Amino acid sequence: MKEVFAKNFQAESGKGMRLRTQRLATGATALALVLTCGVSTSAWAQDAENETAYSGFGEIIVSAQKREESLQSVPISITAVTQETLNNRDIDTIDAIDRIAPNLMIVPARTSTAVAGITLRGQVQDDPSSITLDQSVGLYVDGVYVARGNGAFQRLYDVERVEVLKGPQGTLYGRNTTGGAINVIPNKPTDTFSLDTKLTIGNYSRREAAAAVNVPLSDDIAVRGVFVAAKRGGYAENVLDAGPANPGNKDIDDEDSFYGRLTVDADVSDNLNLYVSYDYFSDKNNGGPVVPIYFDPASPFFGQLNAAGLPSDIRKLRQNDPNGIDVTVQGVTAIASLDLGAVTVKNIFAYRETDETTFNDFDGTELNLISTFLSLKQHQYSNEINVSGEFGDNFEWIVGGYWFKEKGRNFTRLGLGLLPNFGEIIQIDDGLGRNKSTAIFAQANLQLTDSLSVTAGARHTWETKSLTSFNIGTNGQPLFPGGSASFSEDFTGITGSISLNYQVNSDVFLYGKYGRGFRSGGFNIRGIGPLAPAFGKETVDEFEIGAKTDLAGGRIRANVALFYDIYGDIQRVIQGVVGDPPTPTTTTKNAAKAKIYGGELELSALPTDNLELSLNVGAAIARYDEFLDGTIDRSGNRFPLVPDWTANAMVRYTLPENELFTPIVQVDASWKDSYDLLVFNSPDLVQSDYFLVNAKITFENVAGEDLAISFFGKNIFDKEYILNGRDFGLPFGLNGARFGAPATYGVELEASF
Repeated sequence: MKEVFAKNFQAESGKGMRLRTQRLATGATALALVLTCGVSTSAWAQDAENETAYSGFGEIIVSAQKREESLQSVPISITAVTQETLNNRDIDTIDAIDRIAPNLMIVPARTSTAVAGITLRGQVQDDPSSITLDQSVGLYVDGVYVARGNGAFQRLYDVERVEVLKGPQGTLYGRNTTGGAINVIPNKPTDTFSLDTKLTIGNYSRREAAAAVNVPLSDDIAVRGVFVAAKRGGYAENVLDAGPANPGNKDIDDEDSFYGRLTVDADVSDNLNLYVSYDYFSDKNNGGPVVPIYFDPASPFFGQLNAAGLPSDIRKLRQNDPNGIDVTVQGVTAIASLDLGAVTVKNIFAYRETDETTFNDFDGTELNLISTFLSLKQHQYSNEINVSGEFGDNFEWIVGGYWFKEKGRNFTRLGLGLLPNFGEIIQIDDGLGRNKSTAIFAQANLQLTDSLSVTAGARHTWETKSLTSFNIGTNGQPLFPGGSASFSEDFTGITGSISLNYQVNSDVFLYGKYGRGFRSGGFNIRGIGPLAPAFGKETVDEFEIGAKTDLAGGRIRANVALFYDIYGDIQRVIQGVVGDPPTPTTTTKNAAKAKIYGGELELSALPTDNLELSLNVGAAIARYDEFLDGTIDRSGNRFPLVPDWTANAMVRYTLPENELFTPIVQVDASWKDSYDLLVFNSPDLVQSDYFLVNAKITFENVAGEDLAISFFGKNIFDKEYILNGRDFGLPFGLNGARFGAPATYGVELEASF
């Protein structure tokens, strides 16, 4: 267990030649593979000429610019994960996308394992459930912005593709996409009946059933229904019997979830299409544990903590307070598309709501030290209308407007025990937030020559953030006269992008791009004294160059992008202990300036029709140029949850088919460089670099039917690794961590009709 615990940060930041050598070796390996592929392309191309039925990787259609176009001709760095890839790689929840997309990391929040914290190209949002703090990477479903990360770990079943757009998307996506956007596009109803089913069983008592049925009701109307019911025992167990409210031998970090989606697609007339979707997700489980990993000898509780001891097994804990999560997320989307010939008018209306309650034993021990109860009740409305068209053969354009309104209430009850001379202390953070956003946008693409084009766009956004605080201090009294106080602040931003694009030939596309994004400010909802003033908006200016290539007759696809970000007024969540009695708190501040640079390489190859290889490498070097945290200068610190390097690779081989089945063997691995878990780079909360390896054997076309049986293993070497953590500081004197999943294995049965 020790290897997953912290390396000394001074050694981490000064390890010099050893780490640089490792990184250079990683980069050299990737470059060598590219060069090797390049050297052999003529031979592979000759093979392709001899196989007239061969179609290469085929064309992947994306909608990153709100129109359908080929992935290989869009001037944006995009990882497009198709339905086939999702299924082959067992990407069944949104967080597993970071096993494929370079420079992406998705982890559970410190406050709740039901909340997704997304990091992309160094852009981090480490309190994604706060109603007053927006995300830096936008999550979209069917083009609809999902404001909160609560319940984001729902199932990716019957999904056409997932698009990961890297870099600020300030024109067409607008708000809160300084790092990029993730767009989930479900399958639409079709005019053919189909039924797809999937059953999964595995260790930890995993049981899962999924189905997608498509029913055409007439020539013009079709309905599609999807459900996934999943249940699993806990990856960890609380072995302490702490009474009826928290009995011993209780599973924690388990799952009991249900996901459903119903969609209707109707051609109302020859030129009017209406698409309506309703989705629902719920998960009620015993929560993910915070595992204690370090006790500070300077803590006044060190004797008691030391007597309780660190767990010898991170899956066997002794927690006196219960953990639990109950989250429900649901929403309705209605998209109307009117084709007027010269122009197309589209309106996207959506309503979404979130309801979550979470219990945490934050100290993770049998002591009555730190416990929390958190809840969020939130709903949002949004509407976008856009008009798009073409002038001749050389000019494409889109203009539109956007409106968003959100209301939500965060409630946190913090219980503190064992404090000398105080007894048990209760603090309540209770805030009602209201957020509004309106925007207008336009983008156009002008074809200058047959090969050269320019794409440019801009967006003007107006936002208002409001907060009414009902916070109660540790003395049991409201913090504000009359019991509440209200705050409001307006934010505006002009964002956009411009790119110069060059189509060298049908197989090579080059681009250079500048983009600007912003994330609006807000208020600190948590605190034991008068709330800090509103923190301001943050901005990022990004310069990017890229190339997208299909080589060797379509047998090699190599996409590469390099970026350089100038990042200003960075919003960072600062943890600390303040007040008397001492109380843990979090405060968001604008943490001055930074520069981020790096790139992505996404390489796929088909040496033969039966063998598929892929290698994706990302680099994001993120350090603060200026960061004054009170009286502490944190300039030079690494960004939290941002590995300098990420990589993943996959080998998939289809063996010759026989009368009974077609066997397929697949192995994939993902690697993350070391990363800090906290803004202030605690030396005891640094995750060392690690590999995760998965394997899968599939038997397709069983008995000549559309039936497949797969045997899979994930994290097959049972690597222990930390996803997130917290340093509670003195006088508490302990660090806690949330660990990733252990080794899992199972069998899947899929059938289509």
